[in-house]
Amino acid sequence: MPAAFPINERFPEHRLTRQDILMGRHLETSVPAVPLAAFADTDFLLLGKGNDMYRRSRKLFQNNDVTPHVRLYLNQLMTAYHMARQGLGATFLTDTLVRLSAPNEALLYYKLDDPNAQRQIFLAVQRKGYRTKAMQGFIASSLALYQDE
Repeated sequence: MPAAFPINERFPEHRLTRQDILMGRHLETSVPAVPLAAFADTDFLLLGKGNDMYRRSRKLFQNNDVTPHVRLYLNQLMTAYHMARQGLGATFLTDTLVRLSAPNEALLYYKLDDPNAQRQIFLAVQRKGYRTKAMQGFIASSLALYQDE
């Protein structure tokens, strides 16, 4: 959620910062979730058809009986992130993107209480065979991000 949006004033105890995400606070049960219905009048930047995030966002809105105000459908999560940073609308992001992004104060984050707000990622690699340095780096960084979870 763009930090400048007035809706943020309604949920001071629910707001999370990038630093909170880096510390894993969004995973703690003590951090209260916000019902998606609270953002029913907010403009959203959503990913388009054919994207897993599109399917998940549709289910999130359906489960919460919300018809979203979609300002734009985008092709990439990174584009949605940058447009949200510019204040063009709220979007759904992964904690991985937040962790790997450059520090900024332009966005605030909220925990949603819905099974579609979480997903497991599986990484399959061959035990034997050549792995490029890029592949090895990706595997190492992926494991490092989630070793504490």
